[in-house]
Amino acid sequence: MAESTYGIGPHLYADPYLQGNYAPVHEEIDVANLPVDGELPPDLEGIYMRNGPNPAFDPISYTYPFDGDGMIHAVYFDKGRVRYRNRWVKTKGLKAEQRAGRALYGGLFKPVPIDPSLVGPDGDPGPIKNAANTSVIQHGGHILALFEGGLPYDLTPDLETAGEWDYEGKLMTNMTAHPRFDPSTGELHFFRYDLQPPFLTYYVADGEANISLSCPIDLPQPVMMHDFVITEQHVVFFACPAVFDVQAMMRGGQPLVWKPELGTRIGVLDRGTSNGTVRWLDTDPFFATTS
Repeated sequence: MAESTYGIGPHLYADPYLQGNYAPVHEEIDVANLPVDGELPPDLEGIYMRNGPNPAFDPISYTYPFDGDGMIHAVYFDKGRVRYRNRWVKTKGLKAEQRAGRALYGGLFKPVPIDPSLVGPDGDPGPIKNAANTSVIQHGGHILALFEGGLPYDLTPDLETAGEWDYEGKLMTNMTAHPRFDPSTGELHFFRYDLQPPFLTYYVADGEANISLSCPIDLPQPVMMHDFVITEQHVVFFACPAVFDVQAMMRGGQPLVWKPELGTRIGVLDRGTSNGTVRWLDTDPFFATTS
């Protein structure tokens, strides 16, 4: 098979998540006056955005959906007219790779040491970069590209990257890529998991993007917590037995270990509480994906 214009090496052609509909889009484009089949309501105005992994350079390691630079695709509706724009999220890691002209970072299952001279003073120190590739939301006047291993990236409506958003210093290190919006209150509920205690912290941001609640929650070990749910009165967490092995990670080994003997713990927290008291229910091992 011949080399593609994208430049993916032959050893990556076998990866199904770099082929077909999953193949990287390597151009940033603007298309005005898209053809419309039928008629759009004249008062329909707004932006529909999607986010996803889209490696800008031949990846060192690629494990869908965790690896690949975030690219935002946006369709703009304005008085019956439609236009399209796509842009990479200009993360610290991507900017370092653009300066180097090649991939510098490994992936979740193959982290690699990074040469500090290539990263530069404003790059992502790694070994895994914040790809800002998992979801995109709007809340409190901010458009946020999310990646659960790092801080959100703030975007303009035209998809220019304003930089990392840490809720004015109140969010530490990372945020779930699957927050929950409560339309009745305007609040955004989210959490972060960490490799150091506290392993889990629950947050609430009001409709103006001010954090109104920061609540550490006691967990016995660091687990990968991909998603959660909220109800009118409760918040529900899923502590599944996908456990981080920090020592193995430091040796360049697998960062996650599946420990089914631990089972899965379902935690129920009363909304509005600030003391972190969770009722835990033990059940058979499973992993919670995006709902």
